[in-house]
This record gives sequence, structure tokens and C-alpha cells, in this order.
Amino acid sequence: MLVEKYEELNWNIETPDPIEAIKYRMEEMNLKQKDLIRYIRNKSKVSEL
Repeated sequence: MLVEKYEELNWNIETPDPIEAIKYRMEEMNLKQKDLIRYIRNKSKVSEL
């Protein structure tokens, strides 16, 4: 579609790195790593952030 092609060429937004996106959101919400344990439920995975 023409509109999609135009947007792709002129407004292309890169997909963010998932880890960086999580860190950004944590900072935005004033969260610490320990706050993620209840969501991720794996302390070692949380520490990888």
C-alpha cells in the first residue's frame, strides 16, 4: 500500500532493544530490580537486567 511505503520511508521507527525498553520503563516508574521479581518470578533473570 502506498501509505505504508511512505510511512516506512519517512517515519520509520526502529524497534527498541527489549532490555533498554524495560530499563527505560523502570526509570520512568521509579522501579528497582527487586520490584520486577513479582512479574518475572525468577530472581536470576531479573538480575540480568
